[in-house]
Amino acid sequence: RGSKAAKKNPHVVFFKVDVDDCNDVAEEYKVEAMPTFLVLKEGKEVERVVGAKKEELSKKIGDHAPITA
Repeated sequence: RGSKAAKKNPHVVFFKVDVDDCNDVAEEYKVEAMPTFLVLKEGKEVERVVGAKKEELSKKIGDHAPITA
């Protein structure tokens, strides 16, 4: 079952990480609150959205998503 963001952006790869099960990932990316959304480009963080801010997240995904024909 995918999220609405994933369905709207099939050219973007989404990962869901349970920070309780993956503490090392939470520490590496300095996740301190849930939900936290990271936009990574070429392995580097380019955007971060903390909280369930759908419109802000959608804009930031669009700002960095590859252009499709």
